[in-house]
Amino acid sequence: MLRGDWYLDEPDLTEERRRCWRMLDRFNGTGADEDIERRRILDELLATFGPAPASCHVSSAATAR
Repeated sequence: MLRGDWYLDEPDLTEERRRCWRMLDRFNGTGADEDIERRRILDELLATFGPAPASCHVSSAATAR
């Protein structure tokens, strides 16, 4: 990337991307009352975030518009 080259196919980055996708699949598969599980997944996925983020179930977020 520093030279302007693509690096998307590096084995370690490919594995990290797949790990992220698996965690997002787990997050999106949680039920509406699984706040603790969603928080646990976010703790693993994100470096830092606020003390009490609102993590909506995917169907709730889609219909909240």
